[in-house]
Amino acid sequence: GLLGVWDENPDNDLTARNGTVVSSDASDRTIHFDFGLSWQVTSNESLFYYPDGLGPSAFSFPSAVPVFFDEVNLTSFASPELVSACGGDPVCLFDGSVTGDIEVATQSMATEQTNSAEVATLDNQPPIINGSDTLYAF
Repeated sequence: GLLGVWDENPDNDLTARNGTVVSSDASDRTIHFDFGLSWQVTSNESLFYYPDGLGPSAFSFPSAVPVFFDEVNLTSFASPELVSACGGDPVCLFDGSVTGDIEVATQSMATEQTNSAEVATLDNQPPIINGSDTLYAF
């Protein structure tokens, strides 16, 4: 599924619904179309309740094609103000280029930096496990 194959082998994590494995170094476009969309939920599979006449297809826009990060030359169409505000940060440049909003861009950069710092902190700490020290298998 979308969370990968839980066998500690990252080479098969992008397994499409039909069993085809998409390489982890494939383009963002290939991952989106060949892997991601293969897991799109149908009306028969959805666990959500929909009002009469609606279903998952009402919220699917197959003709919409996202902007793919690896296809964008970030600095070629970014404004000088955006380039200056982002300082070369790719997340900032991408979000600013796509939205046209420097505030959104710099907030994305700040959020990415905060997340990276938190991940680094968590990576350097042992996990805290609370609860029983007994494991029951069924």
